[in-house]
Amino acid sequence: MLSSFTHLTGKHAGVQVALSDASSYPAPELVRDFDAARKAAMTQRDNQAFWDLRESAMEFTPVQWEEHYCALAPWLVHDNAQIRSCAVERLLTAVLWAEPSSVPFKERDDAKAVSRLAWLLGEVEAAHVIHPDIIPFVLENLRFTGDNEPFRTPFQTWLDDLRTRPRAGVRPDIVEGTLLLLEPIDDDWPRQAGRWMALLDHPSTYVRGCAARCLGQSCDDELVDPTDAELLAIMTSKELMRPGVAGPFWSYDGSNPDQEHAALWMLDLLERRQGHAPPDMPFNDIDFYLHELCSHSPELVRRMMARGFDELAAMTATEEIKPVPGMEPVLLDLARSANTRVAGSAGRHLHHIYGHRPSTSGEVHDDAQA
Repeated sequence: MLSSFTHLTGKHAGVQVALSDASSYPAPELVRDFDAARKAAMTQRDNQAFWDLRESAMEFTPVQWEEHYCALAPWLVHDNAQIRSCAVERLLTAVLWAEPSSVPFKERDDAKAVSRLAWLLGEVEAAHVIHPDIIPFVLENLRFTGDNEPFRTPFQTWLDDLRTRPRAGVRPDIVEGTLLLLEPIDDDWPRQAGRWMALLDHPSTYVRGCAARCLGQSCDDELVDPTDAELLAIMTSKELMRPGVAGPFWSYDGSNPDQEHAALWMLDLLERRQGHAPPDMPFNDIDFYLHELCSHSPELVRRMMARGFDELAAMTATEEIKPVPGMEPVLLDLARSANTRVAGSAGRHLHHIYGHRPSTSGEVHDDAQA
């Protein structure tokens, strides 16, 4: 038996339905009494109980899976947002991956998996009435999962319902972007790429980033109209005018240029683009990839410093947990920065990796200590 809002309140048996029937989802305007659910979840005041549950290996028998869901689902209504977010992630991991993988591939039951997902989405909808961050937590996770069958189609049906019947606290553009990410790649590259490229000019940063991600994950050297090179040129132009697409495009590395060229391409974009990356991108900005791609190049770190990107330079110079040839003098210069975050990061790295002796004032001596 599943311990869910269905069993805690006795009011939600109707949410365990075929996902093709979108009308059966709980309407957002309906008012329900969730006091029993809240009280049940709050009986475990020791939050450590949740963190212990979160660490479970998810290697269960069928009966143990029921017990696991029974223990995990009530945490969706916890007062702590971090616990709610982690509960969503654990439930999605269990339903979409861990439980299906617990049986041999030939014995997997797609109907059972879809039924389990229907149950979970019912739990999500019910919890969202109490805490309107629950559905956004689900959408955040769907950036990286849910795009395989038998789950893709049910998720698309649910997202279509979110689009036609908006829920409180759920941004329509994030729903639109998530639908893009779940869209399967078809054989008509010019048509699909054309639609995604048009969305690079969408008003929403989130939709733009998801469209760029779709382009990055589907392009390769064999495609034409646009070719790989043409797409990279388009992405460069879009990023220079309005930052926020190059990072999501690269995040899948669909174009697969070599590391050095990729680093130079992104560093050039960073120097020339108009303004900073927006804060609500669905995937990382180019600076995240630069600090990894350039971590072995003192010359490129110096270039970052020369252009005023000192924090990125410090992040890059301290990426490796072993000495990098030529990086030590770069770190010494960063340790003298007026930016205390930059100076502190460089100083600690010089001390731990290069053996420099920090002074009582926090400065780092140039002479390495044996």
